[in-house]
Amino acid sequence: MPRQLGESAAPRVLIVGCGALANELVALTRHLPNVDITCLPATLHNRPGGIPAAVRDRIRRRHKGYDRVFVAYADCGTGGLLDPVIAEEGVERLAGAHCYEFYAGREAFEQLSAEEPGTFYLTDFLARNFDRLVIGALGRLVVPGRQPIGCLLTLLLGILGAVGGLAIARAANIDTWLLIVCCQVAVAALGVLIASQALGRRRIGGPPRRPPYIH
Repeated sequence: MPRQLGESAAPRVLIVGCGALANELVALTRHLPNVDITCLPATLHNRPGGIPAAVRDRIRRRHKGYDRVFVAYADCGTGGLLDPVIAEEGVERLAGAHCYEFYAGREAFEQLSAEEPGTFYLTDFLARNFDRLVIGALGRLVVPGRQPIGCLLTLLLGILGAVGGLAIARAANIDTWLLIVCCQVAVAALGVLIASQALGRRRIGGPPRRPPYIH
């Protein structure tokens, strides 16, 4: 709609958000043309110590042309390290220790936590990506000893375990969620065992040593 003479334009706002909240942020701002969203990888929650630096970098690279920047992160496991970045960049963030507290409100969340201690909360991101984020890690826990595989291979084995375990469960007419997860973890653990043995042999063998040079 054209603006009337003398009507001030809405300030341009940039939201630097957590990728786990991307769907919610898009839904909330869909009808706000003056608001843009840029999200950081949701996997930063696996290493929250990297969130403050990533937020600072994104703010500094994207803030030009905006009147206001808002950070759609709570503390999110940074142990207070995000707040100095917020103050340094002159922006605001979500209140609370994490997004669950923000959604419910502090008083309501504290009451829920007191009534149901030990409750594990899932965002829709975690629910959708449970196989990739958790199955591979559980597969590693099942296999005894240390495994010489990194995070990326663990993630790939989690995907393999999720897909392979689901196929086995369906072939066996298993429809109980817990048993399906057990099948997926078992397939992932088998993948971890095979990958660990293959990488272990490579490291033990190593390249052939050259004989010493004799004058």
